[in-house]
Amino acid sequence: PGGGALTLNSILSSAFSAGVATTTTPIYTFATTPTAPTDLYMRAVDMDGVSSLRAMPSASVEGGIKVVSGRVKLTNVYGSEMLPLTVTATVQYWGGASAGYVTSTMDNANAVTAAKISRTNCQGNLLSAGVCSATLGTISSVQSVPSTPPPYGVYSIKLAAPGAGKTGSEDLSVNTGGWPAYLPSSSGRATFGIYKGNTDFIYQRENY
Repeated sequence: PGGGALTLNSILSSAFSAGVATTTTPIYTFATTPTAPTDLYMRAVDMDGVSSLRAMPSASVEGGIKVVSGRVKLTNVYGSEMLPLTVTATVQYWGGASAGYVTSTMDNANAVTAAKISRTNCQGNLLSAGVCSATLGTISSVQSVPSTPPPYGVYSIKLAAPGAGKTGSEDLSVNTGGWPAYLPSSSGRATFGIYKGNTDFIYQRENY
């Protein structure tokens, strides 16, 4: 279904325990991405050719799962180096051409935590000895929005204020370490103040 492809090897009888088998080999891949949510059903066929398929689709009791094209979107933010900055991370899935990406408000399996967030491409004072500073622009907290009960698919990532004159920028993304591959992350840039090489400026017109 959905123009995808399912790769599945036969499950050996030795993999069954109390009538339940587990395997890591089934892999479903969309032919194109993003793709609208697709219902995928698993079918069992024994050595005698007996199948779990019912005569009528409406009477099927096969185990099913909804497969979606997902991502984590991070926002770009800009502000004073004297104040903390908040980057929003949103867990989304592709709802189709008319809906676009939709916030996955029912997601309760993919929590965004500080340990899963990468800081890269640090510039200005946020760069220290060729790597992102361990003291400036660091992640001070990650919180689900709203916080109770979590999660709702939206997370607030707070970055500590570098302090007076400590300007710069950094890119953040949800890394792949322990993070499911089906949720690729966009990159969000956090910019503290104005620094050499920064092309973002805020202008104020004065009338006399």
